[in-house]
Amino acid sequence: MALSCCPEVALETLAIDVGSQHVGLCRWGARGLHLLRLPTESPVDAWPRWIEALAPTLPYEVIYRCTHPAIRDRHEPRAIAELADRCGARQLRTIADDLHADPASAAARYVARLHRLPIICCAEAGAVTLTAVVQDPRGTVSAFRRFRIESTSREVSGEVARWLKAALAAAVKESGLDRADNVPLICFGGRGPSIAAQLADGCGLASFLIPPHAGLFSTIGMFMSDIVLNFEHNLHATDIDIDQLRQAFGTLMDRASNAITMEGYDLDDAVCLRIAQMAYAGDDSVEVDCDDLADAPRLVARFRAMCSENERDAEGSRSIEVRTIRVKAVIETRTADMLPAGSVLHSPKGTTQPDSNRGFTPPADATVHLRHELIADTKIEGPACVREQYATTSVPRGWVAQRTVAGSLLVRRHRSAADVE
Repeated sequence: MALSCCPEVALETLAIDVGSQHVGLCRWGARGLHLLRLPTESPVDAWPRWIEALAPTLPYEVIYRCTHPAIRDRHEPRAIAELADRCGARQLRTIADDLHADPASAAARYVARLHRLPIICCAEAGAVTLTAVVQDPRGTVSAFRRFRIESTSREVSGEVARWLKAALAAAVKESGLDRADNVPLICFGGRGPSIAAQLADGCGLASFLIPPHAGLFSTIGMFMSDIVLNFEHNLHATDIDIDQLRQAFGTLMDRASNAITMEGYDLDDAVCLRIAQMAYAGDDSVEVDCDDLADAPRLVARFRAMCSENERDAEGSRSIEVRTIRVKAVIETRTADMLPAGSVLHSPKGTTQPDSNRGFTPPADATVHLRHELIADTKIEGPACVREQYATTSVPRGWVAQRTVAGSLLVRRHRSAADVE
């Protein structure tokens, strides 16, 4: 939702990421990155303080996301737009709850490009949820799942690791790679670095990567996530009429084209996906790709392929409904290519003491290191902890950590558990 558009004026960009327990704040502009985390509050009460804390000195735009269920349900998009406008924002973009716009996936793709990874396996762990993603460097997601993490970290890491291991094995097989154990696990979020070793070990991986500013890296990912615009039409058709579908999709495509232009982007910057919600009468619907509308039998075959075996047995006994059609416009922001690896990702000044991580207690004999003091190629043998603002990386015994030139922390297993004992 654009408040006003002034393309001739250079804008700073502010990200406001309202989570279940904390609000991630980030300013990105000519002065580099400024990062801050505060306790979660209602935007109505806290928005002016958030802007003051980010301290923009130029005209600014805001990227906003809310994953706190109660706050998200209480504030309509129009109310957020009015808040942003009242506090001086030139533009407002709200991150959609959509796989294509997921900041964790976008942030992981950025790390993968820096380290030239053939497959991206990532986990972003916050206070309440853990997002696990397996994708290729172009952004094609092969597996995506969110886990609740209100139990102990070891219980959660076992469940997540089993899921990631299966998803990664399938992605490796599909890509034609020889093996998966040389793919590092990318891990971030407030709790992610403290359980990264458990997750990597459970996945059978020999290494994991902790990107710069791990505690707020998903907030940084908001700058890199694609823009997603959805346009829907309730059809409620009890039979499949290809001509009707083509006409209805054509109307939605026209709306999408107009919206892309109004957002200030060229049509070449966007990919429009055509999707239909289809179902057997009386059943739950499934999403069906409608990029090819050559004929009705082909669309029916595509729908049946997505149904369960029991539903496929119903062929001929029940009619197929097309309930809703949707055009999803995905606009590539290209922001990730504008974020230099070595020039703006500097640790912010201030305290480096991390907040406490539930379920994580460092070993008594662990050495403690401050991440902003590490120089490239410095090696740290476990047991150790590497502290930074809002996160702590655990380096278990038998693993060694090293700061890369790109600023990530690469932790490798360097001998087996039997050797350690």
